[in-house]
Amino acid sequence: MTAIAARIARALASLRADEAALERFLVAFVQAASVYDPLAGTTEEPAARLVQKLLAGWGWATRREEVAPDRPNVIATLRGARPDNGRRLIVEGHTDVVTPGDPAAWTDPPFAGIVRDGRLYGRGTADMKGGRRGGPLRGPGDRPDRRGLRGHPRPGDRRRRRGDDAGN
Repeated sequence: MTAIAARIARALASLRADEAALERFLVAFVQAASVYDPLAGTTEEPAARLVQKLLAGWGWATRREEVAPDRPNVIATLRGARPDNGRRLIVEGHTDVVTPGDPAAWTDPPFAGIVRDGRLYGRGTADMKGGRRGGPLRGPGDRPDRRGLRGHPRPGDRRRRRGDDAGN
């Protein structure tokens, strides 16, 4: 088995071992009604808090930064064996979702986070809340092996825009 195949096999085995924890996180992530609506007083704060807690629990150094009032970004760093070589891997996304519209039009409540037939349903699962599974939130087994990591990856929810945007 090649070195890369062995690393992939270890990551998959670890992911399967902690699949229940990953599913609990993803359900909670969808349940975090992270619609940015200043008039309703809702923000992406609940989702950002979940992301920060998860990454901190994995040993990443985390911090929060607001690009505008009540618009939190989570920035996390995992130090590699040689973090001073200037290399970075940045994973970027957003935690807010668009308004769900008429809740009566939904088969299930938009923020219920229901798992049915192995699929997660709810607002955001077809957008970044589902896309995050392909990024830094895939599971503890997919954390980079620090010994071979020359720089340090830095996932974050970084907005370049300011003001009242939907994050799209």
